[in-house]
Amino acid sequence: MNVIDNAKAEYLKQVRMLLCNHQPELRVFEESWSAKKFREAYLLVDEIVRNFGLVRSNECKKADEDFYWLFIN
Repeated sequence: MNVIDNAKAEYLKQVRMLLCNHQPELRVFEESWSAKKFREAYLLVDEIVRNFGLVRSNECKKADEDFYWLFIN
C-alpha cells in the first residue's frame, strides 16, 4: 500500500470505531465513502463529532489529520 491508501484505510477504520454507536450516521458516511465522495464523508464526520460531542482518540485525531492534508486541504 502507498501513503494515500494507508491514510484512507486508517481513517476509515478510525471513523468506524468512532461512529460504532451511531449506526444511522455511520451508514450515511459509508455511502459517501463508497461513492468516493471523500470530502463529503469527511465533512459529515466533522459535523457528527460536533453534534454528538464525540471525543476522538489520539489515533483517530492522527488519522483525521493525515486524511485532511491528503484529501481535503
